[in-house]
Amino acid sequence: MQRLRLLVYALLATIAVACNAEGPDVPNAPTHIDYPEIPNNEIWYTTSNKETITPSWAPSLEHAIVSNTYADGKGVMCFDGDITEIGPMLFSNSYRLTSITLPLSVKHIGKEAFDNCTELKTITISPYVESIGKRAFYGCPITEFTLPAGVTTLEVAVFGACQKLEKVTLSEGLTKISKNAFTSCTALKSLNIPKSVEEIEAGAFAGCRSLAQFSGKYASEDGRCLIKDNALIAFAPNGIRSYTIPKGVTTIGESAFALCENIEFVDIPTSVTRIEAMAFSYCYALETITIPENVEYLGARCCFTSCTPQSVYCMPTTPPTADKGTESSWLAFSSAPYPELTIYVPKGSVEAYKISAEWEQFAKNIVGYEF
Repeated sequence: MQRLRLLVYALLATIAVACNAEGPDVPNAPTHIDYPEIPNNEIWYTTSNKETITPSWAPSLEHAIVSNTYADGKGVMCFDGDITEIGPMLFSNSYRLTSITLPLSVKHIGKEAFDNCTELKTITISPYVESIGKRAFYGCPITEFTLPAGVTTLEVAVFGACQKLEKVTLSEGLTKISKNAFTSCTALKSLNIPKSVEEIEAGAFAGCRSLAQFSGKYASEDGRCLIKDNALIAFAPNGIRSYTIPKGVTTIGESAFALCENIEFVDIPTSVTRIEAMAFSYCYALETITIPENVEYLGARCCFTSCTPQSVYCMPTTPPTADKGTESSWLAFSSAPYPELTIYVPKGSVEAYKISAEWEQFAKNIVGYEF
C-alpha cells in the first residue's frame, strides 16, 4: 500500500509540472512569467467606443471566429482552434482598438498586423513570440515595449512613427535592427544595444529627436553615437546643436544624422573618407558644412539633401566622387538656394571641381579658398 501511495504521489507531481509549463523552450526567455490566464483560442481586447471590432484582413485569419462579444469592459474574440499566428494586416487600421492581449500560444506576428492602430496603447504579447513582421506596430501610441527573447530581427519600420514610445527593452538574442525600425519614435530617450546585435541598417533611429543616450554594443564613449567597424551609423541628437565626431571614424553612414533638425554644426574628423547617402538629410539648421580633406566619396542623393547651407567648405584637392543613384543628376544640396550658396574649394583645384561630372552643376557657386 505504501508503495502504491508513493507511485500515485510521483504521478501527481509529474502532472503538476506538466500543467505548470509556461511555454516553449526559448533561449533567454523568463523561467516564470506573470501573464493573463487567456485561453489559447481567444484574443482579448478593448475599444474606445466599447464595441466589438472585426479583423481588417479576413484572409489572414488562422482559424474561423466562433464568437465575438464585448461585455464588462472587455472584448473576447474566440476561434475554433489555438492561435499561433497573428496574420499580416489582421488588425491594421483598427482605429478604435485601445488594448489587446494575445495568448501564450502565439509565436508569430505578421507584417502590418497592427499598423496604424492609432489608439492602441497597450499590447500584451507572449514572451515566447519568435517573429514580428515589418510595420507590425507602425503608428501605435504604445509607451513601452519589451522585445521577446526569441525575436532575432527587428524588421523594417516595426516601431516606425510610434511617437509615444519612451522605453524599449531589447533582449539578448536579437541580431539585426532593420532599416527605419524606430524611425520618428520622437519620445524615445535612450536605448541599450544587446551584445548579440550584429547588424544595424540605415536610418534605424532617424527622427528620434528625444534620443539622448545609446549604451551597450557599438555605443561611443559619450553615448551619442553607434559606431560599427569605424562607421558612425546612428546619432542621438537630443539637446545637441553642435557635435564633434569621434576621431577614428572613417565613414559617416547612410542617414546617420538624418532628421537631426536642430543640429547647426558637425565637426568631421580628417579620418573620414566616405559620407554615405542622406547622412545629413533634413538637417535644416545646418548652415555651414565642412568636408574634410580626406573625403573621397559622397553618396547617392548626397549627404546633405534638404539642408539649406549658405557655405560649403570642401577641402579635398581632388573632387570627391559622388553617386547619382537612380537620379539623372547628383542631388547634392537639393533644397539649397543655389544663387546664395558658396562652395569653397582649394585654390589650385577650382577648375577641377568645375569640370567634374558631379560638381559641374555648381560651377557658378565654386570659388577658390586658402585652407
